[in-house]
Amino acid sequence: MNTAQPHPAAHDDRGEFVVIAGSPYVAYAIHGCPAYLTRATNHPDGSIILRPVGAPHTRLDLAVDAGRWYAEREA
Repeated sequence: MNTAQPHPAAHDDRGEFVVIAGSPYVAYAIHGCPAYLTRATNHPDGSIILRPVGAPHTRLDLAVDAGRWYAEREA
């Protein structure tokens, strides 16, 4: 009987992205860097540009909260 534990998933340095539903805002953080709130702009060629909104945040959840605040303010 094999009792070895499965290998943990490898660390992903690509980061995390959170799309704020119903808004053009995207929050993201890359491992070891501050989190950013951005505003997504769609172009006719299918590309998406993320433009920073405000100053960097210390944590991703704070950038997400700021994105929700902007989205509610614009609604």
